[in-house]
Amino acid sequence: MTKTFILDNNGIRIQFDEERNQLIEFSHNTIDIRQLFKKWMDSSITDSELKDNIHNLFDILIECQKIHILAAAHAASRIFEATKLHNFLKKTPTGDIISVPLWFIILEIIWVFEDSTNRIHKGTAYFYGAEHAISTNDIDSGFNYLNLAIQEDKYLEETLPDYLKTAPAYYTISLIDTTKNKLYWFVKELLLILDRFISTYQLNFNKNFNYNILKTKFLDNDDLEVIRFYFVFIFAKFNKFLNTYSEKLIQNDFNNLLGIDIIFGFGKVLDILISPLDQKDFNRNIVKMCEDKKWSTQFYIDQLNRIYKLNKPEFSKQFKNIINLTSVPNHNQIHSKEAALLAAAKNLRNLSGHSLEHRNLISKDLEIIGSIMIQSIFLVLDYMY
Repeated sequence: MTKTFILDNNGIRIQFDEERNQLIEFSHNTIDIRQLFKKWMDSSITDSELKDNIHNLFDILIECQKIHILAAAHAASRIFEATKLHNFLKKTPTGDIISVPLWFIILEIIWVFEDSTNRIHKGTAYFYGAEHAISTNDIDSGFNYLNLAIQEDKYLEETLPDYLKTAPAYYTISLIDTTKNKLYWFVKELLLILDRFISTYQLNFNKNFNYNILKTKFLDNDDLEVIRFYFVFIFAKFNKFLNTYSEKLIQNDFNNLLGIDIIFGFGKVLDILISPLDQKDFNRNIVKMCEDKKWSTQFYIDQLNRIYKLNKPEFSKQFKNIINLTSVPNHNQIHSKEAALLAAAKNLRNLSGHSLEHRNLISKDLEIIGSIMIQSIFLVLDYMY
């Protein structure tokens, strides 16, 4: 038997199927929610009339939330769904006219309306923000909205434990391959690129490493939530840099600095993942891992560091050789390819964080250098997690 929750108050009716977690009805006896926004866009009603009506809806949602938080959240999402196809023409301080999504205008009203005790669920609006930004290649804004959406969904998770991990923002930021996500196309694009780097790692280090292992150890690991979200963000920026821009657009000092930011971003991920070795700093943790795994010793890693000082004309050739593992540098001593990779990643991380001397070379060979950093991350995940 279907269990339903019904709220009938001040002309607003909310009916919610609790078993299916589905909103059945959200209606007003005098206001058609979709028509409300259409009338406003057509200038049939004023801004103040719109705000009065929206505040009336919000008051009911607050009352509903006190009784049934999920029904209120779904009703709030219905409001934002009604705004998705509309844009609002807004005048900038300089007098220019720009198009702003209507859901963003409603968000601004909500931010004023909310206080410490009254809260409206904004997960849908924030996801629309992510969808809009990512579709226009604004990765920074897109991931900011995704994280905001996840924080909203976490609030509902207290009532419905499975809610967060079935929400589209979580699907996106965890790179989960499902058509239930409206940003599925974006996830699919990133997974295709990620699979290339997984294949390279399989060829060079561990043929058994695959996406499912990466998912279990990292992409779906709640203990690493912040850093795995950050990795996907940096990886998306990396993909955008490689595949969106024409070569003529990226060969300049500004984009060289953006390339360094991406490499340093991967370096931060590597730094945090290896930090449980607890050797006080990143460099010592790299040495500790190499010694623990019998890949190398402090003495030979110091020699590798000298080889990778990045102050020679053969810079590009050296790193292409490392990533293809066609020749592992040695100094009258055999080094493991794992130590060679980690030593290279260590120096690239330090270089991108502290020196701009080779910024044009990093940008020019960003895919190769990015692959070094990504495979180093896989290596640490493979052996430490």
